[in-house]
Amino acid sequence: MQEETIQLKDAIFGSLAAWIKADNFEGKRRFINEHQGLEFLSSLVCDSAINQAFTMRLKKKVMNLVSDLVINDDGIYEENPFFVREHFCNDSEFLTQLQNCLVNADLQNMQEQQYRDTILLIAFRLH
Repeated sequence: MQEETIQLKDAIFGSLAAWIKADNFEGKRRFINEHQGLEFLSSLVCDSAINQAFTMRLKKKVMNLVSDLVINDDGIYEENPFFVREHFCNDSEFLTQLQNCLVNADLQNMQEQQYRDTILLIAFRLH
């Protein structure tokens, strides 16, 4: 995203996620193929760790979209039902960031706990 402010990134990402989520498999395929969506999401997850401007709200939106793609992976490409999971499993920087988020989460903070729960769901599906 080329937007300058986190608030604008948050709003645009929310719109993008609403368009792609659930049963919009054609939208998922277009996002992945035409816009390098999986690489984009990986970069956001990794950038959120070093960019303090990322809000927990935006981090959760990004991780929720990753979760949606991982959970619905079987229906995105019928000829390759593990495409999304294989991509994320082969991205060591992404996996390292997931691990760091799990290890460093403040379990007393409810938002971080919810964020961690989503990461655990993703990790379970990747396994």
